[in-house]
Amino acid sequence: MHLSSDRQTLNDLSIIENNNNERTIYSFFKHAETIGGNRYIENWISQPLNQEKK
Repeated sequence: MHLSSDRQTLNDLSIIENNNNERTIYSFFKHAETIGGNRYIENWISQPLNQEKK
């Protein structure tokens, strides 16, 4: 199960991009060697796992 957020929320939290040209969480982790790897990191950060305790 994944937690999904809209683009505005991701922008407000500076996860993927922001309006101030400041560093984001994604820019900190975006060091994959391939474009596909960068897409995987972006998806992983923008849709984190949401597991319930059992």
